[in-house]
Amino acid sequence: MLSDFLGHPFVISLFSILCGSYFINKINYIKTTRDIKRNEALKLVNEISEKINSSLSWLYIQIRSENSIITENLKLVLSQAHSSRLKFRVSSKFYFGSVYTIKEYEEIICTISSIKNMIEDPHTTQLDIKAKLLDISKRWNIYKKIDNNSSNKELFTIAADIVWDKSDSFLTSILFIANNIK
Repeated sequence: MLSDFLGHPFVISLFSILCGSYFINKINYIKTTRDIKRNEALKLVNEISEKINSSLSWLYIQIRSENSIITENLKLVLSQAHSSRLKFRVSSKFYFGSVYTIKEYEEIICTISSIKNMIEDPHTTQLDIKAKLLDISKRWNIYKKIDNNSSNKELFTIAADIVWDKSDSFLTSILFIANNIK
C-alpha cells in the first residue's frame, strides 16, 4: 500500500517539484548573498577612493598655494581619512579577507600627512624633500625623474604624483578583488 502511494506519479511529481524548488531557492540565496557582499565591497572601495582622492586633491592645492585656509582644509580632510581607518580595517577583513589592503590605505594617508608636514615646515630643505622622495620611491617601487634645478613646489608635486600612482594601483587592485568576490 505504501509502495503504491510512493510510486504514484502524483507523489513522484510533487517530490520532484519540492526538491527542485528547495535547490533553486538555495542557489538563489547563495547568489543573492554573494551579490550583496560584492555591492557592499564596491561601496567600501568607493568610500576609500573618496578619502584618498579628497586628500590628494587638497595636497595638490596646498602645494600650489600658501593659503592657511587650504592648510586647515587639508588637515580636516586628513583627520577624516585617519578616523576612517578602523572602519576600513574591519570592513577590509570581512570583504577582502585580509587587512593587508587597508594597510596600504594607511600608508598612503600617512605619506600624504608627512608631505603636508614637510610643506608646512619652514626649515624643510631640498635635501629633506629629495630624501623623502627617495624613501617613497623605494618603498613603492615608483620612480620619477627629478631635475637638479627643481624648486620645492616641483619636488612636492613629484612626491604627490608618486602617491597618486600608488593610490591608482592600490584602488585598481581592491576594485578587482571586490568585483571577483565569490
